Amino acid sequence: MAEAATTSRRSNPTEKRAVTDAAAQAIIDQETAEREQKTERLRALRLAKTIAPTGQTAPDGNEAVS
Repeated sequence: MAEAATTSRRSNPTEKRAVTDAAAQAIIDQETAEREQKTERLRALRLAKTIAPTGQTAPDGNEAVS
């Protein structure tokens, strides 16, 4: 009886592959979202720096250059 319970818990290679693929895709999606957020933040800083008049400080703390 114990063998039957153990056998039903084992997953086949296809199920293991599906679980691994899902986990890998979740990691990739998270890294992509973080990279996009960083890109947007850097783009906003760069835009603010180019718009700031000469002599004023850009949001990143550096002096804007015209």
